[in-house]
Order: sequence, then C-alpha cells, then structure tokens
Amino acid sequence: MRSVKHGMTANSRIMLCMVMFAVLAVNPLKHVLSRTGRSANLFGDDVGSSRRTILAADDYEDSPLSWNSFGGTVILWLFNVVIAWFCLIKMLVYGDPVLNSKSKAASEFARHKKSADTQFRAGNTTEAYEEYKECLQTFGLSLPTSRLECFMANSWQYIRTFLHRLWIGRWLSRKAGGLFCPAPVRTEALASAREIALIYHRLNQLHLATDMKDPHGLLLSLCAVNMADAASHIMPADELMEIYLTAALRVKQTYPRFLKFFSRYYVSKAKAERLAVCGNVAAKLTWQFTTYGYRYFVNHTFHFGACGLSEEFSQLENKCDPLAFATREYREHLLKRALQCLVGCGSGAMTGTKAAGEKQTTLVTSVAGTQISDVLCYTQLLIDTLKSQGSEDPLGRVEILGRDSVTNWWCSLISVAAFWLLGEDEKAKDIYARVDVLPKVLQGATDELPLALLAAFMAKKRLLDDKVNFTDVFNECLSGSQHLRTSLTFNKCSSAREPKLLVQLLVCDWLLESRTALWELSVKTVPNYTPVCDVTVRHFQEDLDLLRLITDGIPVSMAGNAKYIGVFMQTCALLQNVQQRVYLYEAVYRLMAGASPGRTQELLDRTLRHRSNKSSIICGKDRNQQQWESGERQKAAALYVACKYLPAPLLSTPGERAGMLAEAVKSLEKVGDKKRLQDCYNLMKSLGSGTVTN
Repeated sequence: MRSVKHGMTANSRIMLCMVMFAVLAVNPLKHVLSRTGRSANLFGDDVGSSRRTILAADDYEDSPLSWNSFGGTVILWLFNVVIAWFCLIKMLVYGDPVLNSKSKAASEFARHKKSADTQFRAGNTTEAYEEYKECLQTFGLSLPTSRLECFMANSWQYIRTFLHRLWIGRWLSRKAGGLFCPAPVRTEALASAREIALIYHRLNQLHLATDMKDPHGLLLSLCAVNMADAASHIMPADELMEIYLTAALRVKQTYPRFLKFFSRYYVSKAKAERLAVCGNVAAKLTWQFTTYGYRYFVNHTFHFGACGLSEEFSQLENKCDPLAFATREYREHLLKRALQCLVGCGSGAMTGTKAAGEKQTTLVTSVAGTQISDVLCYTQLLIDTLKSQGSEDPLGRVEILGRDSVTNWWCSLISVAAFWLLGEDEKAKDIYARVDVLPKVLQGATDELPLALLAAFMAKKRLLDDKVNFTDVFNECLSGSQHLRTSLTFNKCSSAREPKLLVQLLVCDWLLESRTALWELSVKTVPNYTPVCDVTVRHFQEDLDLLRLITDGIPVSMAGNAKYIGVFMQTCALLQNVQQRVYLYEAVYRLMAGASPGRTQELLDRTLRHRSNKSSIICGKDRNQQQWESGERQKAAALYVACKYLPAPLLSTPGERAGMLAEAVKSLEKVGDKKRLQDCYNLMKSLGSGTVTN
C-alpha cells in the first residue's frame, strides 16, 4: 500500500460538480438520444422512406420504448442519477487523502505535528504555523498560491458545506476509504480526516489570532469544519466544539456585515455537541452557551493580534488561540459591568439582573433585583468562565479555577466589596485569603493601580476589626493615596479605558470612606463636636484632589470612544457620578475642618441634583415632587450626613430629619446596601424618629 493516497484537487472536484449539475439541470442525454432516434433512417437504403418522414416520427414518438415516452424518461433520469451518484461518491468517498499509519510518511507527520503542538502551546505563532503547513504537505495538501486557486478551493468547500447540510454529503463523507471497504481501511481513512481537520483548525486559529491579512483564513475555517463533519463520530466533543466556535469567530471576522449572522449556525452546532458531553469541558468552551454569554458572543466584535495583549484585568492563556482572546474580552466585559454596578454607574437593577442571564444565586436572594445583587451575578458569571464545567463550588476555589489568576483576584475583590455592602462580613472573610495575595503579574505591572486598590482594601478590612488600630488604617490610606496618584499620572500620558477609571474611582471612594470612618470614630465619644487635626484634614484634602483628577480625566479618555449613543450616555453617567462624589466629600471635608455649615448644606444639596437654581432638596417642603437625578447611593449618603451633622436650625421643620432619613432608607433599599441601611436605622433610633418597617 502507498504511504499516502492522494485525494482529488479542488479543480477536479469543481469539474465533477459542473458535470453533475449539467446532467441534472440540462439532461443532455435526452436530446442526443432523441435526435439519434429521429435520424436513424437518414442513411438507410429505402429511398421512398423520405416521403413518410413525418408519419415515421410520429410513430416513433408514440412508441412506449421511445426516449420521449414516460418509460424512456424514467430510464434517462435513472441514468442521470447514477452519473450524479458516481460524481458524489468520487468526490466525497474517494476524494480525500489517506495516510498509511505504518508508513514512513506517518512517522514524519507525527514528528512535525509534535513539534507544531509544542510551538502552539508555547505561543510561538510563526514557528507553529510553518510546522502545521509541513504536516499538511505530508498529506499532499497545500495552501493556494494564486487568486484563482483560492477561489476554486473556497468554491468547492462551500459546495461541500451545502452537501453536508443536505445530510447526503455528510453520510458519504463518513464512508471515506470506500463504500464497501473493510473496517480497518475505513478507520484509517477517518483517522486521516480527523488529523486533516485538526491541522486546518490549528492553521485557522493561528491565522485568526495573529490577524493575518492573506486570503487563506476563510478556506482554513471551511476545510476544518467540513473535515470535522466527516470524522465527527470519532472526534471528541471538545475538539468539535472548539472547531465550530473558532469557525463562528472566523465568520464574525471575515464575512460581510449582513452575513455575520451565520456565526449563530456554528454556535448552535457547538451547543449540540456540548449537550452530548457528560464530563468536564474547558472553561473557554462553556460561557458561550449561557444566556448572557451567547448574546455577547454573537453581537460583540472581538479583537485579535497585538492590539489585545494587555493583561491589566485578565490574562491571555494562549496567544495562539482566538477563543482565549474572546474569553479574555468577555471576562473584562463582566468585570466592567460588575464595577459599574459597584460604584453606582451601571444600569437599573432589574435591567442589570436580566442582562446577567438572571443568574441569581442563593447568596443574594434577600436582595434580588438590586444593584448590589447584580454585582454578585456578574462575579458568578466570571467564576463560571474560570472553572471547568462540572466542578461545583459557588465561591470558585483556587484549586479548581483556571490559570487566569488576574481575573480570579479581581473577581474575588469585587465579591468582597459586594458582601461588605450587603453586611455579609462572614462571607467576605471567606474570600480574604484570595485578595490578600496580589498576583505576580500585577505586582510587576507598570501601573500601580492594583497596589492602590490592595492598600484601600486593607484599610477597609482593618476598619471591620473589633478593635480598630487607627495607625494601621491611616498608614494603609497613605500608601493607597501614593499609589493612586502615580496611577493617575498615566491617564495624562495615555487614554485610560473605562474599567481602569472605574477602579480608580473605587479606590478613591474607599480611601475617602476610610478616612471619614476614622474621623467618625475619633469624635464618637466626644460630647461636643471639635475639629480634627490638620494632618487628617490635609490628607483628606489630598484624596479629594485625586477624585477631582479622575473627574478631569473622564472626558479626555472616553469622549473619543463615544461612537454610539449608548457609550456616550455611559460616559455622561460616569462623569455625573464622580461629580456627585466630589460634592459629597467636599461637604464632609468642611465638616471635618469645622467650616461654616451653610456652604456645607449647599454642597450636600448639589450632591442630590445638579441645577443649583432649584429649591433646596434638603430643606424644601416640596421634596417629594423633585426628580432625583443623582445616584441612589450618593443621595442616601448626602441625606445621612445632613441628618447627622448639620445643625438643627438649618432644617426647615422639626420632623425634617425623619423625612430625610426615610428617603435615604428608600434609596439604600433600591441599591441593596444593607450596611448603610443599618446605619440609617441606628441614626433614626438615636434621633427618636419613630419605628421603621423593614
């Protein structure tokens, strides 16, 4: 037996397709035989027969054996079908190359494939691409070198895809090796088809991941899918899923805009294979089948190549794999949405929960549909992308998660922040160990934002101790401020992405909250209010200046990205949110410094609305008729500070505090912030404002 049984070229198959189409569409044999029957006597000896030509033709057409009769038509069509079947069998059954597993060529193929797989796992794209091309040449296959060859090859692959879609083509392709060949021969032929599918798939991955500009990408994708369909019953389901999902990415990358919906077809094929799998599946092959993940996968435009190698929020597990690029972008998207909800810049609570695929967990059933519950919904979706399907752990322990330690750290930290707001301190403590250790990738990063966030986290965590160490909290805040100031300098050098701005806002918010908490603890036991020391006020002022820097950086960094109205609205919402925090903490700063309360009242009022020409919300009698334009958390915080620290003469009526606290309670219930909600209840009890129903 030969080492390699070479298959048919694309040109030969196209020619057979043209013959088959001509036979079925034109039916030329009927016309040829009809003419032959009518002219049978032209060269006969009977001279007088020419006088009876019309009658003879009529007699011939009426004969049951004539080609124009029903019986003749059936015979002709049977003959045409036999020719079509012959063409299909020749193209699909005997048209693919077969490698003899015991030949020298098989050993050479195994050597090249092992080397190529090693280079692929190492992320060496150029070397891996060349090695896989060598593997392809072992089967006598090569990539087209001219536009005509590329057109012919693509045309044949589209025809084969259509035939596979009709089932008949897929059935014939699975008879590779011969219609009635022995089982070992067919097994060897299908094994060759599987290897060819995997080689084309790897080439397609490398072509897509490196964003090559040559026209081979579409051909590689079609060849991989068609050969995988031929050998589907001997291929593992995860290999088929990976081939189909990569083909969907190819459609989104290569097809015209009005044809990109074909990516849904390949996703549905991958989902069908997923339903047949009982064991664990890699994390990169599972998130596309969730409600939220599917919508993101089919609607989002992914970026490959050097433009997507940043590892600020998520690591790229393999830069040769386009699905790794897609998974990383999906993780960053979930992180951004979780951060938006955490800092109060996200969509409404109900909208966010539905967008998260209604991923409500037992951890947040008491606050389902709130903004904080949305944070945990997004973090749960993140955990699902980090672990293999089938491993059960609601908190995503490190030992079962993937290699993306960066995403794991961000996810853990955001979960802790959400549990703090919910008042679930014990659940937050279970995750402390994963947040305390910063991943090495972030430790050596140029941007010191992760270090700033870790310091702010440590300050918040130390404030929850039974006995608060003021010095430790103060030092952590000081360290966080220094790192944040360094991080903000990068915003001036290069445009910061929205996730980075959200994290900077979160860090600054935590630092100011921690300093405010220290101030409140320091004056808690003092019967009469006294201003704090100059050092505390100065550091608070420095952090407030950092918050203003974040405000100044938002239009510069994000206005250029506002190509769509949705992005523009998100930018405006973020800017508004940060500006409200500036007003709020300016008011707190004045309270700490013992400044005049009149200006402090104006700042708190501006926190609740932007138009200063409106009547005061804090002291106005028609507060219920106002349309709240600020975030709910800033609204509640401003009302809480006003009720607790503003002098009584500034409030319009004796019962003003009760109404303001009731408004704050409503806002916090919408957000789901149980921590501050309990503070409001305690303040209401201390002020003697009556009972409050939960």
